[in-house]
Amino acid sequence: MYTKDPTQPMCPRCGKSMRMNPVENATSRHEPCHICSACGVDEAARDYMQRPPLPRELWHDHDPYAAAFLQFDKQHLMSRSEVLEFLKVNGEHEPAITMISDRYEDEFGIDPVWHYHLSDGWHTGAYIIPIQEGYMMIPYDEVDSEYYEILLPEAATLLDVECCEHFKKELQTYADEMCKIFRLITSIINDGRSETACP
Repeated sequence: MYTKDPTQPMCPRCGKSMRMNPVENATSRHEPCHICSACGVDEAARDYMQRPPLPRELWHDHDPYAAAFLQFDKQHLMSRSEVLEFLKVNGEHEPAITMISDRYEDEFGIDPVWHYHLSDGWHTGAYIIPIQEGYMMIPYDEVDSEYYEILLPEAATLLDVECCEHFKKELQTYADEMCKIFRLITSIINDGRSETACP
């Protein structure tokens, strides 16, 4: 990760330092502001390749975590084979995933490994790990009292757009259903029809 210089203005898109003189920086093609030269080049490249601009909600000043995640140097990520070998040596379970998370956090300043509790249609849950080749999902079906999630490395796959859309839809459905349930419970509590209360 980069080190911020408090004496310099910060690029709202990536969070890195910009030049003191605003006109020496790039002007965003999509937002009314200045951005650093590297981000200016990236915006131009996206336009040239007819790719959509980076969504505003992923800019650093809106979501520092997302911005930091987008700046990962892939060469500093583990490869698919390295992750699988690491699990083979250190154990195919949650503690080994935590070791990978710690390694990434030391390198990038954030923990980019996600624990996905919902089913993908085949397994109980999964971990999603950024690797050099993309984003690898390692599922699990069993939870142990000592090692917690017991991973299934042989079923590890790289995420594609279709899989991501499936997860997004599943998460949204789950969240909507839970919000509906809690709205109902809140309504019952407020109406005085519940004899129980949170401790």
